[in-house]
Amino acid sequence: MAKPQLTRFADRSRAFWADSTGSTALEYAFIGAMVSVAIIGGLTLLGSSVNQSWNYVSNTVSSAMNH
Repeated sequence: MAKPQLTRFADRSRAFWADSTGSTALEYAFIGAMVSVAIIGGLTLLGSSVNQSWNYVSNTVSSAMNH
């Protein structure tokens, strides 16, 4: 006799939640995503500072060349 659909669904749900084989990969993916966000944020902040420094150098060199 076939199991009712609700019972099969409940069995599959229990098996899905009990299975932990993919949890390590998911944790590493989450860590990788957080590291990527930190790198992008740091480069965004650093990029602005570096741009200002190069503008200062460029203006100083141009001013020295014009005298």
